[in-house]
Amino acid sequence: MLYRARELRTSLDEFLDQEQYDRSRSRRTTRSPDEVDNRIGNAIFAERLKNDDWAIINEVIDMLEPLKQFTKRMEGRPSEETANGIRDVYDSVRLILEHLETLKLQYSESGETGMAFWAAIEAAWSKANEYYTALDDTPVYTAALLFDPRGKLEYLKRDWTPHEVTTQLEKVRGMWERVYRAGAANPIHVASSTSSSQESQGRTPLGRLSNNQHNKKRKRDDVDNILKQSRKLNIPRAVGDELTLYLNSELETDDELIPLQYWLHEPVRLRYPSLSRFAIDVYACAAMSSEAERAFSVAGSVTSGKRVGLNEDTSESLLCLNH
Repeated sequence: MLYRARELRTSLDEFLDQEQYDRSRSRRTTRSPDEVDNRIGNAIFAERLKNDDWAIINEVIDMLEPLKQFTKRMEGRPSEETANGIRDVYDSVRLILEHLETLKLQYSESGETGMAFWAAIEAAWSKANEYYTALDDTPVYTAALLFDPRGKLEYLKRDWTPHEVTTQLEKVRGMWERVYRAGAANPIHVASSTSSSQESQGRTPLGRLSNNQHNKKRKRDDVDNILKQSRKLNIPRAVGDELTLYLNSELETDDELIPLQYWLHEPVRLRYPSLSRFAIDVYACAAMSSEAERAFSVAGSVTSGKRVGLNEDTSESLLCLNH
């Protein structure tokens, strides 16, 4: 409403000027049934916004602009190409807190109007900090930071103490092991040699035969077995789970990388089968409920009173086509 008022300021002033001029020309001096209308009109002109009032409105708009931009970002419709889902929640709330802290310093030594602003800013900061702290209770938000391959643990170390980093990492690990790793295979083994790198990523090495193919092939003779043994390299293997291996791997350097696209990449899914399912589910979470609300609104239009004959399957298909 503030933005709209500022846009229409010139038109509002012109309308009120003309209205006041017309009233002054046809002012009635006797009481009449229009006396109430006259009192209302006079009250409007008496409370008309002055230049100082408009200056305050502009000041408030400038304060709220970052919050508006972050809200628009969070409520936008997510997509594979552009959205990070809940990945941006931590950073957005942190930046909002920093913005409010700057405003608190700015208005801490101001006059009466400035102190009124300071009190409002302090209340806003307290509420934002409450939400920021509550994010730590849900490990999925921390997982969204860890699963960004451009930073991983570095994102946590930037703002948290070592104890907090360890605590949050254990929460993520617990969720992964409880929900995703339980159905996965045994911990993967990664050879330190290049020759076994394909196997560590879950790919089927060239030349490997299935059981049926083995049955169709002749049994290898002693010479084949001797040659096979001679090709083996006695190199120690590093054993670890997917989460540890992911966190210890090199950081990605592409600033334009989209985390969801990274985890949908086939080699990554082969290397981290259960961890990639966890990451994809994390980035599929919307940052706000706006998309769900839009879906309900569309459903109300699809299943209107004039389309009562639609069955559930048809309604579901129509809604899915919208996405």
